[in-house]
Amino acid sequence: MNILKIWIVLISLPTLMLTSCGMITGMLRGDLNAPEPEPTIEIRVPIEVPEVYATIPQSVTESGFPVLGDLNAPVEVMLFSSFSCPGCEQYHREIFPEILPYIQRGDVRFIFVPQLTGSLTGAERAARAALCAGNQGKFYEFGDILFQFHRNYDNLAFVNENINEAVAVLNLDSDAWRACFGGDDVAETIADSLAFGWTLEVLGTPTTFVNDLMLYSPFEILYEIDEALANSD
Repeated sequence: MNILKIWIVLISLPTLMLTSCGMITGMLRGDLNAPEPEPTIEIRVPIEVPEVYATIPQSVTESGFPVLGDLNAPVEVMLFSSFSCPGCEQYHREIFPEILPYIQRGDVRFIFVPQLTGSLTGAERAARAALCAGNQGKFYEFGDILFQFHRNYDNLAFVNENINEAVAVLNLDSDAWRACFGGDDVAETIADSLAFGWTLEVLGTPTTFVNDLMLYSPFEILYEIDEALANSD
């Protein structure tokens, strides 16, 4: 197959590739207090409140990373992801629904390790917002809505107008959420998540681990989950 034909094949199969977002250097990006773009959202898209998480346990690791599923599940899937990363949004839309049935059956506990990669403004703002929703047991609902904002509003995804709407739609305790959002604890969790990524030599997002195995393609995930389940018997 010549080079031209190879490129034709690659272009014709866009759903088989995810765009990886490179890791940032340093710790926090410091965009929490950066000047926010003036909201110019003329046509708002209604939020679709996800109901699938209502019957799935949510908790956090000792480091504060959000967990979805039974803590005693035999297989651990850990995702390094960012709400500002286009490839992560695609992963959430195309790959995560394939993992979800394993979580619902109690076969997988899923851990989201927030990163600050990606092209959209407000990565830290989005991570803080979701983690603080997690303090009220709704990290995954809030994260789902953030990815909706990512798809619908591009670089205005994480302006205050949107974040506040998500807080209201999920009926969060807004005072507790705001205290968390501006607090030191959530900043420490994000710092720990970035340091953890560097420790494991995560070079971009989305990156998935099944148990201790780092996967370089998201399309290996279901196979590796099935293998891990078979070996857990």
